[in-house]
Amino acid sequence: MAGGGALLIHIVASFFVIPAVLVGILTNEWYVVLSLVKSFKFGLTQTCDESGCYSNDYDRMAEITANHCSRDPSAINSRFTAVLALLAIAVIFAVIQTVMPTVQWVCNAFYKIPNIIHVTVTVITFLAVIVSVVLFMMTVELWMFCDKSYCKMAEEEYIECSNNIGYSFTGPCCALAFALVALVSLIFSLCTRETAVVDEDEVNRRRAEKQRSVDQVNNERHREKASRSRAGASSSPNLPAELQGGDWEFDEESSYFWSEEKQLFFEPDTKQFYDPHSEHWYNPDTGAWYQAEE
Repeated sequence: MAGGGALLIHIVASFFVIPAVLVGILTNEWYVVLSLVKSFKFGLTQTCDESGCYSNDYDRMAEITANHCSRDPSAINSRFTAVLALLAIAVIFAVIQTVMPTVQWVCNAFYKIPNIIHVTVTVITFLAVIVSVVLFMMTVELWMFCDKSYCKMAEEEYIECSNNIGYSFTGPCCALAFALVALVSLIFSLCTRETAVVDEDEVNRRRAEKQRSVDQVNNERHREKASRSRAGASSSPNLPAELQGGDWEFDEESSYFWSEEKQLFFEPDTKQFYDPHSEHWYNPDTGAWYQAEE
């Protein structure tokens, strides 16, 4: 029960990773700068200011820092592209880690896919999200604007401003939390599932031991009665009325009756039949065949 609940949490958390990451991919308010001179906000693909929104101009971004340090526009582009690629990877693997256990869980066959695959997919999703979040923060806060935030750099020109993380960045942060929950719940689910399998094996082992004990007792009972029959029988014992008229003949060596037609022995003491071919006994009282253990 606990393992099934953890697996359900894993599926739900994995599902919510998808829209949370898409917020970051499809919106453009990752970084917001407010000042009296110039206010703007930008995302992974677009920058917006008072004049409107336009595709990120990395040459223009590099010009902002020209009076303080030199930044290669292609390097800025590479970092933003890497963040976008990591988020795309996170979405793809989040879809896989949602659909795969959902189908398996509904079909009650979760164990058929190796656990390492489930864990690997979930870990990749988690790593893709956390690396994208860290890479963006390091870029805008510790590198892009001369190893400091934009407003820290602007203070050197006596420009007062404030810079904040926008709601677009909040999406991947939430996705990171969901991805972590999905990973932890998956590991817990797999651990509890393995414990359940071990417990079931122990129950089956005990059942088998109990059945062997019962068979051993029955075997001892048969051997004791057969010994008493051989020791005390000086003549053929009486054949039950329901068996008379057949081809049953008394066998001195075994002290049983033998039927060539039925290919069975009949033990008069226990009134049970023995099949020497299958080595099974038949109990007329229970109507069941069983095998007596040696």
